[in-house]
Amino acid sequence: MAPPTDPPTDPVLKFKELCTAIKITQTVDAWTERAYWFMEQGYWELSAFDYHHILHSFPHTIETRSRAQFGLARSLHELGANTAARALLAAIPPRKEPEEAQHLANVFNSTHKDGDKPLFFKHKYPWMTFEETTRDTDHMRPVSQEYNKYNLEIDKCSFLVDSTVWGVYTKSGLNKTDKPFYNEGIITAPCLGADTSADELYTFYLQTLIERNIQHINEPWNPLKDPAIKLLTTDYVANNATFSYEKYIVQPYNILQSNGILFHELRFDWWYLFTVYWRLSCNAVQIPPEPTDPTQQWHVGFSTPFTFFNHSCAPNVIYTTTSPPNALIQVHLTALHNIRPNSELFISFLTPAQLMLPVETRRLILRRWIGGNCMCNKCVWQDSDPTGKVGGKRKRVILERKVDDPRWNARKSPRKVVDKRRAVGVNAPDDDFEDMDVDFE
Repeated sequence: MAPPTDPPTDPVLKFKELCTAIKITQTVDAWTERAYWFMEQGYWELSAFDYHHILHSFPHTIETRSRAQFGLARSLHELGANTAARALLAAIPPRKEPEEAQHLANVFNSTHKDGDKPLFFKHKYPWMTFEETTRDTDHMRPVSQEYNKYNLEIDKCSFLVDSTVWGVYTKSGLNKTDKPFYNEGIITAPCLGADTSADELYTFYLQTLIERNIQHINEPWNPLKDPAIKLLTTDYVANNATFSYEKYIVQPYNILQSNGILFHELRFDWWYLFTVYWRLSCNAVQIPPEPTDPTQQWHVGFSTPFTFFNHSCAPNVIYTTTSPPNALIQVHLTALHNIRPNSELFISFLTPAQLMLPVETRRLILRRWIGGNCMCNKCVWQDSDPTGKVGGKRKRVILERKVDDPRWNARKSPRKVVDKRRAVGVNAPDDDFEDMDVDFE
């Protein structure tokens, strides 16, 4: 008869138990136990952060230090950051135990064989609460009030079936060149150029979160309760993000440490930091300098109301920014053509040059924000007609069409677009809108 097995441990309860031990004992053993558990669960980014903290915050014997170095190197190797893993492994003294020495040699050899490689490491951690993962009614109420000032409203995205994605709609319709939205509360940080990610913004906003932590020092608080961060969302679909030890661990850890954050209180626990970064990277936009001011530089930023506008490769509104002296950067929306009432407003997450790229290339770039394939009208049309022969040299982009409209059904090619949408689980819009000629060549 097989011996009885212990029931599986609830990861949520186990996580809380490990965190409680850290808060109470504040010992290296408590941190090490949690780091090892993170490794067992496959949360290598969290085990790497725990081992980094162990190495930089506790006194060590040669043995305990080498074990922490090996744990960090192993975690980085699993994350694909092999350059950093090799540097750590090279600094570990030879191990006395033959089995551990062989294991160390195997990992060291594999990091030499494999260069740095992009690996998926985003996680919606099982201990995250409903409030930490979902926009509830209380969260959305102030956003709705903000949009009402511009005669706009928020609702579920128009072309995604059973989606939790929200979009912005015009109530009364727009004329071409109308400016339906204006926002001067955008939070920005200087960056290197158009292709910069949210790294600079994350580093900048981490300082803001530290200041707000001080304001709430006598009450339960974490970075996900920040008014701006709690309204942002993350796309957890794998996107082959490349893990950087310096960017994701060393830099934020140094910022927290220099500001006197008590790590054992776990108000800035590592999983909060990763979630904040993923939310910022999913919602950040690049802001070009003013053409008339050569002294300005590129910025990367986000604005909570602005993040509810969804992307289309054939947008019906365009956003521009201005930088008045001694003022926050302002965002303005302008209608590209006449838009009927109750229509969703779409911006482009891509630059004008990127919008001219082939559909496969655009979709690859957009996965940073969308996760899967872009299913806007332009992408669906070009995907269904890769030769570009339908309609001659110019294609007609059906921005929004009513499915049972006789004009729609009379056109064979647009009908294929509707069928293509249904095949991939995408609804055609419900409203009758004008169409627009766009030269894709």
